[in-house]
Amino acid sequence: MQTFSIQGNFGGKHAHRKNVKGTVDCLRQLEQGKMGSAPDGAPLRVGIDLIGHVSGDVNAGELKYGKVRFLSDLSAVDYYAAIARARFMIAAIGEDEYVGGGVHASAAQWVSSSDQEGI
Repeated sequence: MQTFSIQGNFGGKHAHRKNVKGTVDCLRQLEQGKMGSAPDGAPLRVGIDLIGHVSGDVNAGELKYGKVRFLSDLSAVDYYAAIARARFMIAAIGEDEYVGGGVHASAAQWVSSSDQEGI
């Protein structure tokens, strides 16, 4: 089984930034062979770990074979260990305004600080 991951806050006022149900629906289509299959023709088996904070109920949908797991309320050590174990991290940004503003500003700040530090 291949396990994908999304890191962030789920539910609450920032829930619209991540289309968790849409991502799970896409992975379910992958499981059902609508986007390819394993070399032996068997269904692909995938899972997804949602790593971070959960506010309220989050409708993530479900997978046919794999599991949707919420890894929340973790200690700092466990949180970063979960991220470090992730093999396939999915970028889960869903809003044009966020991509156009927040992400670019953060990236520009990181590039600027990286240049100054010689990274």
